[in-house]
Amino acid sequence: MTSNLRDYPYSDENEVRTIVSVTNGRTIELDQPLDHLHYGGVEYQVEVGLLSHNIVFRTADAVLAAAPTFGGHIMVHSAQARVSGVELHGLGQQNFVGRYPFHFHHGGGTAQTSYFTDSSIWRSNWRCAVIHRTDNAIVSRNVAYDVFGHCYYIEDGVERGNEISFNLAARIKIMGPTDPTSLAELNTYAQEGFVLTQSADMANPADRAAAGFYITNGNNTIMGNAASGGFAGYSLPNLPKAINGSAERIYPINYGAFHFDGNSAHTAGYFWDKAGCIYAGGVLTEIDDNGQTKLQYQSGRPAWSLLRQDLDVFTNNQTFLCTVGITHWGLKSKIVNFEAWDSELMAKVFGSASIQSAIVAGQSGNTANLTFDPVNGYRYGFQFYDTGTQTILRGILFRDFHPSAYPGSARSQDNCALWSLTHSDQYTPQRMSTSAEFYFLNVDDSQRFCHDDTGALASRNFNLNDTDGTATGRLGDGILAGPRIVGAAYTDIWKLASDCVRDDVWGVWMCPQRGTQNVASISTTPNKGVQVVMYDLTGATLGQNYYSATTEFAEAQISGPSEVGWHHIFPGGIPDQFDVWALQVPKDSYVLLSVSLPAGVSCSIPQTGWQAVADLPSLLGMTTPAYTTDRNTCFVRIPWTDVGTFDAAGLSIPNQAWRGFSTTTNFTVVTGCNNANPDCQSTVQAVPILP
Repeated sequence: MTSNLRDYPYSDENEVRTIVSVTNGRTIELDQPLDHLHYGGVEYQVEVGLLSHNIVFRTADAVLAAAPTFGGHIMVHSAQARVSGVELHGLGQQNFVGRYPFHFHHGGGTAQTSYFTDSSIWRSNWRCAVIHRTDNAIVSRNVAYDVFGHCYYIEDGVERGNEISFNLAARIKIMGPTDPTSLAELNTYAQEGFVLTQSADMANPADRAAAGFYITNGNNTIMGNAASGGFAGYSLPNLPKAINGSAERIYPINYGAFHFDGNSAHTAGYFWDKAGCIYAGGVLTEIDDNGQTKLQYQSGRPAWSLLRQDLDVFTNNQTFLCTVGITHWGLKSKIVNFEAWDSELMAKVFGSASIQSAIVAGQSGNTANLTFDPVNGYRYGFQFYDTGTQTILRGILFRDFHPSAYPGSARSQDNCALWSLTHSDQYTPQRMSTSAEFYFLNVDDSQRFCHDDTGALASRNFNLNDTDGTATGRLGDGILAGPRIVGAAYTDIWKLASDCVRDDVWGVWMCPQRGTQNVASISTTPNKGVQVVMYDLTGATLGQNYYSATTEFAEAQISGPSEVGWHHIFPGGIPDQFDVWALQVPKDSYVLLSVSLPAGVSCSIPQTGWQAVADLPSLLGMTTPAYTTDRNTCFVRIPWTDVGTFDAAGLSIPNQAWRGFSTTTNFTVVTGCNNANPDCQSTVQAVPILP
């Protein structure tokens, strides 16, 4: 199979040859030489599949010449069928539902007495082997090559307990137009991707994003397979409910992939830079179209309510030559023992996700025919996301990342082992990324960590809990061994003590993590133009953070260190009141929020659970929600937001308390100011003078 980055329709380096002799059981002679390199290094090897068998079901050449997408088909209605060692050539009837090369159709529960094994399907007009309303069947050790649409296909989402194992799917061809304009439409920047509705020439619109393996229900065993080519190698779409008039009350998005093990994929995801060789994404639903029920497919990230709900577990898998090794648009994923070689990104994960024990390499020995996009191309190990996720990484080896290692690379920050997403004033990284046991082999120091200081919220608030110092630690870097808090170097808010170290190449501060101090996140309304000056408890200013000065994003927040002061300065004067959402405060820690007040004015918090105390020293001695007016300043001690944790691989991340969660995390500060008090507008909103 191909060992290039792209396959159909851009390139075709797959080759079919005839074996003319075999010597000593190890050496074969082909009828003609190969035209292309087919990489077989120590890192990975492309596949070779046997297409010929003695028992042949074949559509006549004359039929295929007259109707190139119309051929014979095999449909099994019995609850028990055993087929092995056959060759299926030119079969399938494109866009005729149910007319596939091989099809288990309404077999019910077969108790693993039905199988389709050790066979080949090639030059297929539509699909390969299909499991439809059949449970516990086995599809194993088959070779599929040159196929339109999804190949190994679980149809409605009600099918469970089936085994799809040790199969090959290669040269998978998306359906629909392949002209440059139509292909450019597939690769939209938007995460939502394209939306397509069923039509006469697209019976299942998901075939516009065809994959080698199409798995609509996670309660099936997908094991030891190999995929080459396609929109994705493996597609695990979101089905809010089973399709095709299903009477069963089955909701496939509630079935996590429980046995997805030992699979490989390559040369996929190149149609869209957010698709992965293993792709848990897209959503297939049934809609009413003028009285007709039709399928509708959205290729990208769906609404949160349509994301995969249960835990998806991926073990012992390998990807190479991918845009993304694994993309998972879902609420829960666990990736264990994973390899990603020669790919633009190891993984793109959402929700609560963990990756444990992995290798990610920027460049293998396969350098002969790789292409590189000088505008969009890059090689990153892992990208830390910018908001709303929880990611635990443990036991990751990063190797072979160098500056300008790839022809056409225009930026020094391309080809980095670690990279932070830092583009927007709308999104804020909370305490949501935790790492341990990182290793770097043949990685240039400058390419170990890339953080773009754009000045946006996502840039200023970037942070990482480096729990053992291995993500950022270097021999002689001057930082104590052990856990570190890593934060953006755009300002000095992340310089927590004098023994912190700033790395201007990486664009981060690195500080020893001490006691209960960690990362906190809060938000206010209003927030447009609000400045937040952070200060330690001696009154010394650490640095300044701020919300967007031009746009008021309702969901925007500020992240920074706990156990320091967060002094809020509102443009246009002190408001009569403002709302606070304490979204994330570390365990047994606190945030000291403050705002200046004119003389003689006192603040209050009307919600239950809050206690007024006499002065700042009394406030700092509290462990429960409390506030005070002291030194012409309103001080609020926001305690630990105890709303649970995400735990994986022996590490932990605190959950975020979403808006409105409770009175201690969602409260109103009444400042005592009003429009009749001109001092509220003229008060100097300076950091308070502390004892």
